[in-house]
Amino acid sequence: MKQIINLLILLSVFSLTLSGCGSTAKQQAVTNTTQQVQKVVKDTPHQVGQKGTMSTSVNGFFFDKSFEKADIVAEVTIQEWLGEIDSEDILETTIFRVSLEKIFKNNVDKNLKEVNLFQTGNSKRTVENSPLFKNGDRLLLYLKKTELEGYKNTYYILGEQTGIFRIVNTDKQDYVIKQVGDCPQLSDAKVTGNTDRIKNTLTKSYSVEFSNLDKIGMPETYNLATVEKLINEQKDK
Repeated sequence: MKQIINLLILLSVFSLTLSGCGSTAKQQAVTNTTQQVQKVVKDTPHQVGQKGTMSTSVNGFFFDKSFEKADIVAEVTIQEWLGEIDSEDILETTIFRVSLEKIFKNNVDKNLKEVNLFQTGNSKRTVENSPLFKNGDRLLLYLKKTELEGYKNTYYILGEQTGIFRIVNTDKQDYVIKQVGDCPQLSDAKVTGNTDRIKNTLTKSYSVEFSNLDKIGMPETYNLATVEKLINEQKDK
C-alpha cells in the first residue's frame, strides 16, 4: 500500500514539474512577443508633404568647403523614422535614426555608431522634388552637429538638399546620385553615357506620392568607389 501511495506522490510531483515547465515556456513566449512588439521600428509615414511644398534658402554644397566645415562625413543608412517637428519657431523638420556605415571624417566621437539626423520637411510640407528619407535608404552625407531638446547626437545636412547624395546599387555596382545640382570637383567620378538604368533603380525604391517621378532632381551620377577616393584625398590636404 505504501508503495502505491509513494508512486502516486511521485506521479503528482512529475505532473506538477511538467506543468511548471509548460508555464515557464509560455511565459517566455509572451516575453519574447512583448519584446518584439517593443522593437517595432517606425518608417516614414509620407515622403511627400500632404499639404504642399516649401521653399528654403540654403548655403549650397561645396566639395572642399563642406568637408572642412563638417563634423562628420560618412556613408549612412536610415534605420528609423523618429518623428517630426511642426512649430512656428522651427522650420518643418523630420528626425531619423541613422547608422554610420563608413566614416571619412569624425571630429566628434570616434565611438559613434549612430546619430540622429534632421531633414528639412515633414509629412505636411516637403522641399519641392525632394522626398523625405525612408528606412533602408543609403546616403553619403556631410553632417554638422546641432542641438534640439529631447534628442541627443543630432546633426543636420550641410547644403540641405544640395548636399544629399543617394547611394544605389545597379548590376552589383554602387553609384552615387546627387539629388540637386552638380559638383565639378567630382568630375573624375562622373558616370558617362546613359545613366537611365541607374536612376530607374533609385526611383523604383521610392514609395512616394509623386505624380511624375521624372521631376525629381537627379542631375549627376557618380561612381561611388571613385567618390570615396576623392574624399579620402581631402583628408590629406
